[in-house]
Amino acid sequence: LSVPPNLFAAHLDVIQELGFETISVRDVINHLALGTPLPSKPIVLTFDDGYANHFTSALPLLTERGMMGTFFVISEFPHSGNPGYMTWDQIRQMVRAGMEIESHARMHESLAGQSKAYLTEQARGSVLTFEQELGYRHLSRRGLLGRPHHPEWARSGQPASVPHASHSDASQHGCGRA
Repeated sequence: LSVPPNLFAAHLDVIQELGFETISVRDVINHLALGTPLPSKPIVLTFDDGYANHFTSALPLLTERGMMGTFFVISEFPHSGNPGYMTWDQIRQMVRAGMEIESHARMHESLAGQSKAYLTEQARGSVLTFEQELGYRHLSRRGLLGRPHHPEWARSGQPASVPHASHSDASQHGCGRA
């Protein structure tokens, strides 16, 4: 966390006192693309890179309050053995606790000046790692990012060629909300 856990806890308390309800990035996308209703005071809490303290500090504070967050994880870091980053087992526990996990990048390195093939492999590798480790497609692989008005969505009520991947559905595969 960029703030000490006690200050983060105070921030979460203020968010709740003001009547905000945490939602996922997926909820926002479904609202924009499909008109899915949102709470009257929605808020998205995002966390980048997959630091270990997201699991040890942020997760307990969020779950104690019945809140959720969206965690953008660098896909190769959980394999690194670096204690500063979450492991895939911790990430799966976060999914079971109701957190949304999405890909942030494969290696989190500068992509300036890299070839199109390299850029494609970085994106593809991250997506495939998430599918393998968590058993579901993340937002960009589902085509949910960058295509908010796909005509097939309007006909079916769901994103094109993607089954609705709610956390409760995903729990049947060991990676959904508790």
